[in-house]
Amino acid sequence: MLVGVVTAAHRWSVPFRHAWGRVSDFLDDWRGEPARDGRDAIPSFPARMKGLEETAKALQAAADDQRHYTHELSHFARSDLAGRLQLVQATLEQQKTDSARDVGELKAGLARLDGRVTSHRRRNDEQIRLLQEAVDELRARDRHGRATDPDQEQT
Repeated sequence: MLVGVVTAAHRWSVPFRHAWGRVSDFLDDWRGEPARDGRDAIPSFPARMKGLEETAKALQAAADDQRHYTHELSHFARSDLAGRLQLVQATLEQQKTDSARDVGELKAGLARLDGRVTSHRRRNDEQIRLLQEAVDELRARDRHGRATDPDQEQT
């Protein structure tokens, strides 16, 4: 009978011992472990939670800063960028108008220069023609044995 009671107690205690082992593992994890030779310390659960809370706070602060910056930037972007875009468009239109005016002035200046060059070319061509005629006449006189000096022709 004693053997039966011990066997029953043993069978009855196995699930409790197994459950106690899990509770013991949980408590070891909760408490953490100090550093040993060849192993780093394992922080306790409250220490790990404290680190997570600090990280969460830092992330929340960074997110708040980013949200504030984004809000300011979007407000700035909406109000200022529209004005800047209009300014750039107006500047481009002014430059386009100035460029068209400059092109017109350049064309007019080129037309005037072309007229002057043509006029000078005609005068130069006429002068060259007259000089060529004079040279031809002098050569013709020289060939016929006439004196090239007009005073000698009269004598």
